[in-house]
Amino acid sequence: MIKMNWGKGIVAVYIFFVVLILGSVIYFMNQDVDLVTHKYYDEEIKYQEQIERMKRTNELEEKPKIEVENKTLKLAFPKMLLEKKISGTINFYRPADKSRDFSIKINLDKNGTQQITPGKLNTGLWKIKVLWTSDGLEYYNEQIINI
Repeated sequence: MIKMNWGKGIVAVYIFFVVLILGSVIYFMNQDVDLVTHKYYDEEIKYQEQIERMKRTNELEEKPKIEVENKTLKLAFPKMLLEKKISGTINFYRPADKSRDFSIKINLDKNGTQQITPGKLNTGLWKIKVLWTSDGLEYYNEQIINI
């Protein structure tokens, strides 16, 4: 039979604590951490330009609308913006899984709408980021949707 005394008990607690801390450090160091972007610092420098785009968008009387109808996403630009040529991209950001992120070009029909079929749009939460140029000025709008 092993006799325990205070000294052996304290040493056993310290050894257990050290093993626990080392195990935790090794476990957490091997976890994947997905950043929103790998070019974080480059994008941080450009953030002032982004603020200007958002400010211009907020000053518009009508903003582009994003709606979901029967699992089809519909992007609609207001008539006042259609007087000028619009070009840009629609970025689909999936917070839960970055491998599902994708971008498409804005390609409006004569009514100023664009429909995106559910091919790549799985059910769940999406952040839609629309960046467009009209009359030489850039605009930016984003919206969170749930499909």
